[in-house]
Amino acid sequence: MKSSKSELQKLSEWLNVERPEFPWSAVQGFASYWKDRKILYPVAAIRTKAQCSCDGGDLEEIEYDKAGKPYIMCSRTGHIRFLEKEELRYWNFSGEALAAILSGLLECKGLPQELIPAKLWKLGQTARHLGGQPRDVYFALRMTADADSIYEKLPKDSRRAVLIVGSSNHRASDHFPEDKIFCVADIMELEPTGLAFNRERMDLVLGGIPKPEKRKANAGDRSKYVAQVKKAVYEYLKSAYYFYTQGAGKRGEEYKRLTLQLIADEVGCAKTTVRSILKAKDENGKAKYKELVECMWKYGQDRSGIIRYGDASFPSVKGYDD
Repeated sequence: MKSSKSELQKLSEWLNVERPEFPWSAVQGFASYWKDRKILYPVAAIRTKAQCSCDGGDLEEIEYDKAGKPYIMCSRTGHIRFLEKEELRYWNFSGEALAAILSGLLECKGLPQELIPAKLWKLGQTARHLGGQPRDVYFALRMTADADSIYEKLPKDSRRAVLIVGSSNHRASDHFPEDKIFCVADIMELEPTGLAFNRERMDLVLGGIPKPEKRKANAGDRSKYVAQVKKAVYEYLKSAYYFYTQGAGKRGEEYKRLTLQLIADEVGCAKTTVRSILKAKDENGKAKYKELVECMWKYGQDRSGIIRYGDASFPSVKGYDD
């Protein structure tokens, strides 16, 4: 398949017309991709006239020979030209087919929803960031005389919404920001493997800054959090113990559960950092922070374990009240 930006541009220009239907002579030079994916498709009605290939280019009546093969005869020269089956129909552009392809290229969640028959689709929210955040993407086949009906279906105040249009021309509307409207010819290219989406171009226009990748915690990062993790687990056990022995826990209520995420939030580190501390081994392959592991998993996971640890480690309830 030959890459051709001009094909996308020509298609988008055709879609400036309300009901573009074209003879085979206008579309036969396009890559087979468009017809194979049913983006360009034949209109059902059989034509009764076809264009002559002589200099005049007149429309001539289609006739059929005894074998049923269609042909036209030039009224000027008498030259007979047999027709291919594709020439017997006009061709049109399928918004539904392109909406499905766009949805896949943009990695939208779910299936496209048709909001206005054959005119407007909601493709869904992008799984990846587009312009710095997930986007709700809409696709309009044509933005012609009835553009207002399309704009009315779009969210007016949403900062996340993006509209992709098939037609190259569209008039602005106060209802939807113009800098969030993109023509297919500007953000897509036809490559040997099929249509490709230019994500960088949309990111640039939308002004999104990709989120920086999180740096993985290393051994140095882990060591500086050990003391803080120990303190956080100790404070949890202390608070939970007095909750069960003199607080609401005495009436049967449960204290918040001890989890890796709870400790990570308290310390201000990643959950994976807490996990790696608990899994750390010494030179003999044994738990490096054995007491911490026991506090976390042996004593800290239920009421009875918390009370057993508290009875041995904390002041009595009477002493605490004093």
